[in-house]
Amino acid sequence: ELAQASAAQAALREAGFAPSQRVVDGDVWVGYWVHLPGIPTRDEASEILGQLHANDISDSYIVPGGEESQTISLGVFSEISRAGSIREQVRELGYDPTVADRSRSATLYWVDVQADSVAGIELDALQAPGRINRLEQRSCETIG
Repeated sequence: ELAQASAAQAALREAGFAPSQRVVDGDVWVGYWVHLPGIPTRDEASEILGQLHANDISDSYIVPGGEESQTISLGVFSEISRAGSIREQVRELGYDPTVADRSRSATLYWVDVQADSVAGIELDALQAPGRINRLEQRSCETIG
């Protein structure tokens, strides 16, 4: 978020760095997507969905449209253990769900800092508590 990037920029200034901010379009990780892909027909997908709902896997749904039209989504989870738990529940019903990283397009706010040593930047101090936003430290490509 812009507010978090601005707060990080201010904290870096206080720590003696000279940060600059930039905005780019990119992908943001959402979570672990558990799903049943490759179901041959819509009728078969509806039948499987009925079995899932009858077994208390009620957040599942058939993904509408596009290339994933015969896919059943079982949920997106921030923790791999929760994704694994739903995967096992569905396996017990005789299906083989897939777990994959899920991302979405978003605006990314970067705060660039030139630092001789990355040890001096405490990312934990810049991370807002209770937020899923992720701070990431990367080396920049050399500008030619």
